[in-house]
Amino acid sequence: MKKKYWICTTSGCKIFIHTDINNNYLSGGKNEHEHAANPELLEVHQTRQQIKRRVINELTPIGAVYDEEMSKASMSSTAIAIFPTVHEIYQGFAKTRRKAMPAPPQSCTFDIPEQYTLTIDKKRFLLFDEARVRRERLLIFSSDIQLDLLFKSSIVYMDGTYSKAPNHFFQLFTMHSVNFDICVPSVFGLLIDKKSATYKQIFTELKNIASKKGISFSPSLIMSDFESGLISAVKSELMALGLMPLDKVVSSFEDVRSAAQCLAQLKAIELLQYFENNWMSNIELWNLFGFDSRTNNTCEDQLS
Repeated sequence: MKKKYWICTTSGCKIFIHTDINNNYLSGGKNEHEHAANPELLEVHQTRQQIKRRVINELTPIGAVYDEEMSKASMSSTAIAIFPTVHEIYQGFAKTRRKAMPAPPQSCTFDIPEQYTLTIDKKRFLLFDEARVRRERLLIFSSDIQLDLLFKSSIVYMDGTYSKAPNHFFQLFTMHSVNFDICVPSVFGLLIDKKSATYKQIFTELKNIASKKGISFSPSLIMSDFESGLISAVKSELMALGLMPLDKVVSSFEDVRSAAQCLAQLKAIELLQYFENNWMSNIELWNLFGFDSRTNNTCEDQLS
């Protein structure tokens, strides 16, 4: 018969019992414990075990789990008084959670467990996952609520953090919306580089998603450190004016001008001023919207 062996955890106490696998008593426990009863310790142990179970099975922050379980625990005042604070038990529970998590990936081509693709309330969080070429991957995370806040915001802050990027990724890229004078984290990206093409792909995906929702993602102001790759992605908006309908060129140029106000230190304003002075007065001469032929390559081929 399979048995369970139970012992008293109080130091120096030698009391033990045996039960079957269904916890039915079999033997032992005939003598008295060598210490006074302490039911408060049992209450503390039970609450700690409940916190531990949630820490292992959920991704809820440990501090939040602690507060929730303490608020609903039916412990005596003595048990509450001796219960350790969240700061005292945090490191132990954090270590327990780390042991239960998947092993760190050995490359960027790893499978993401489903629980890490969802929010705490089980809604979609992984927005975009693409391996463009071998050993190059782009991961974008954002919930539907965060996207709605981003698309409604006229001001967008962007930043790239390199020291916080996980192994096999170059940077953690974030986008923040401004709603009710509050800056809200809205998009999180794991990037393997800082190339212009990568930023353009992020913007393209966000614009496509906004279009599917029936709205336009066209912030009037973009604030960022704007390294060279990101600058090129914003400049491409200017170069695309030649392919837009005539009646939308001026308004689109003004949108680009507004977004470039934060780029004064990088001489983007001077570029826009040059473009306005030399090109915006004769839009019909260079706008190609509606034309089937957009180059003179045929003539050049015949002359070569």
